[in-house]
Amino acid sequence: MDKTKENLEQIFNFLQKAGKLKDTYRFSESELLRNKESTADHTWRLSLMAFVLANELNLAINIEHALKLALIHDIGESLTGDIDYRLYHNNEAAKLQKEQGELRAINELRKNLPLRRGTELYNLWTEYEATATEEAKFIKALDKIETMAYLIENGKKAYYDISEITATYADKHVNNFPQLKPVLNLVKTKLKSEFEKANISWKPEFDKI
Repeated sequence: MDKTKENLEQIFNFLQKAGKLKDTYRFSESELLRNKESTADHTWRLSLMAFVLANELNLAINIEHALKLALIHDIGESLTGDIDYRLYHNNEAAKLQKEQGELRAINELRKNLPLRRGTELYNLWTEYEATATEEAKFIKALDKIETMAYLIENGKKAYYDISEITATYADKHVNNFPQLKPVLNLVKTKLKSEFEKANISWKPEFDKI
């Protein structure tokens, strides 16, 4: 088998494994949600948001690189599945277990790619996890905003028991990439309206970023 064909075989196998993101549903503990979203659904809209907002806000970042980060940021979930944020929020042991599981998944996935591509996948993922670049900070913050947008779309059933976590979910990472504050302010305004419809208290500190 020539090298090109061998590489294509590896890539095809990788794409089949990564394709499981389409069947990996998010927020598995939120059984009341009317719309189940896959990790692939989330990744697609995050990538679209990154493309549109980077241009609209005239961000001084490498958009192509940012899109690569968006595409692979949750790819480990094709093997690990999604873990509800509530399960490891303020739980360092659970958070570490999640991170170690995702690292094992990335190392497993990279084996399905030619060496150069596998190394690139690993480097992109570690860059995102460490928020080591402006592009990584941008995508990490936008990832949280996209999740908030999804919760807004699903109404009270999505956040009835996690209102404080929901309202402040993106704050930390948007502070690391303040160019997205106008976007988060807009999202919080819409979330506040949904809280009011559901008779959930919106605390003044929720407005702070």
